[in-house]
Amino acid sequence: MTLLFQSFGFKHGIPLDADLVFDWIFPAPAVEEACQVVRPLADGRGIKLVVHLGSPRSMRADRRKLHQILLNLLSNAVKFSPD
Repeated sequence: MTLLFQSFGFKHGIPLDADLVFDWIFPAPAVEEACQVVRPLADGRGIKLVVHLGSPRSMRADRRKLHQILLNLLSNAVKFSPD
């Protein structure tokens, strides 16, 4: 698998030419924004999205990549949930 990723210009699943910008961010706003984007899909399937965020904590991450990861995770959860 590693050889496959490297042959297509990836390392650890991340494009080698990716412009990662690491900042200290609070993930809660990213979670809320991703939920807002996915909520219409969930509502259409009769799935209720409920978010319980703990105490605010910061993390060092690429804001765009975190947003994409959350969208992928939530949309896949909705898409592959049983009817």
